[in-house]
Parts: sequence; structure tokens; C-alpha cells
Amino acid sequence: RSEGEEEKGVEVASRDEGDDGSSAQQRRRRTGSSNEVENTTGVGNGYGDGHRCGGDKIKAATTNRTVSASGPIAKHRQRRHLRHMYLRNLQMLEWFPEEAKALRLPDIFGPNMLHDRDKVQSCPASWRCWFELFVCHPECAGFPFLHRDTCHVHAASMQIAGRKRFTMFHPDDGPFLYPMGSTGCRSAIPAEALTGSGMTPELLAKYPALAHARRITCDVDPGEILVVPADWWHTARCVGTVPSVSIAASFVDESGLDAFVDAYAEFSAMQSLVKIGASVMT
Repeated sequence: RSEGEEEKGVEVASRDEGDDGSSAQQRRRRTGSSNEVENTTGVGNGYGDGHRCGGDKIKAATTNRTVSASGPIAKHRQRRHLRHMYLRNLQMLEWFPEEAKALRLPDIFGPNMLHDRDKVQSCPASWRCWFELFVCHPECAGFPFLHRDTCHVHAASMQIAGRKRFTMFHPDDGPFLYPMGSTGCRSAIPAEALTGSGMTPELLAKYPALAHARRITCDVDPGEILVVPADWWHTARCVGTVPSVSIAASFVDESGLDAFVDAYAEFSAMQSLVKIGASVMT
């Protein structure tokens, strides 16, 4: 999710809310015999990886181009256009409520503190059952940015179909990843450059500090779960020939409870300032 600008090399269809509570709207209009769909890009909250501290409204972040849906050539182009879009961060509870009710984290993860209203008294209702759907075609460049999730939450990516490749960095490597914005939760290094051919001489020439970071890659296959601990930097893309379908759960264990409560209090305060125009979260 971009900070008021498009992410280069990837188009995104996401479920999210902006800093001011606004969301991008998908406008449909009929012109002659053609149905045209025009997507307007909203402004993501930019706090953390965007979706981790977002809301429940729909946002379509694309290249703002109009796609004609009439004729076989136009339909073919539209299908190829969709292959480059990353459908991400769709709240299962809202899109697939019945399926969401059946979703559970493995018992080995222990109690999720977000379920305990006494210990976590304030957070969005959707976070209590925080499962999000991700769908990515092999032709898509993948998640649009390297980031760490805000509010000190852990993430568990459960693979349903296809193969998903994660690129990760330890929290201690954060200073070498060119964090940007007021929150420092997003890297200025293009995610596609990291998930592609790796740390090339050209990439290191532009971001020399990256040479000191320890890059970890991990492929997740159907039936497997990858846990990304709190504050780990990560991005992901589909690899192979089959589209990747996964569900990600965000959770807080007992050891991270105090850190989450403190981080969420700061996040809420920043949101309040944003609403009155006194601050910008990036």
C-alpha cells in the first residue's frame, strides 16, 4: 500500500482503510456497448505494512487505467491485467463470515491475547478474528513493499494452494533496510528487487547498507504454516505455475501483550491526530 503514490511494478487490490477513514471506490459506468471499470487509488495508512493497522473498507490501488470489457481481445487483456494484481488483506470475517468462524490457529500457538477483552480492551472488532485472504498469480510481482507489521503482532501465513516465497530480515537488520516514513515500518528498497534475483551489485550500489543485512528466504507449500514473528521484516510473492492462495492470521501471544498495548495506544493517538489534520502517518 503506497503513501499516496502508486507502488511500482505491482498492482494491488486490497481491503483497507486510509488514515482519515476514507477508502478508494471502484466506479462502474456504462458507455455505449462497453462496460468500463475505473479504479481510483486511495491513500493507505502507511503505518506498518498498511493492512495491519487498517480498517474494513475496500480499497483498489491500481494504475488508474480504464479497462474495456468488450470484445475477445479486450477480455484477454483484462484477464492478463488481473494476473498482475495482488488480491490481499481481505478480511475473512466480512467477505466469508461462515468460513471465518471455523478458522483457528493451532493450539501450539497458545492463547491469542486479542480474544481476551480484559487484557486487550481496545482494538478494532475485526482484529479479534484477524484472518485475511491473499491471492497472487505467478505473473504478479508480489507484495508491493518490504515491511514489518505494526503494533507488535505476530503473523501466521497458512498456505492453501500454490507456493509462496517469503523474503525476511531479522529485526536487528532494520537499520540496513532503509526504513522510511514517520513510523519506519516500511523499507525504501523495492520489494521486487529483493524477491527477484536477490542482492545484485546494482541493488547494493544503490543501497550499500543492505550488504550488512541477513536475507532469509522460505517457500511455503499447501498445508504448511509460516510464522513471521513480531517486528520481522518481510515480503512475499507467488512462485511456480499455480496461483498462490493463503490465509494470514495476526495474533498476539502473552509475551508480546505489553508491547502490543503500548504500540496500539500510540497508533490510536496518531490516528486521532491524522483525523484532525495535525499529523500524517507514513
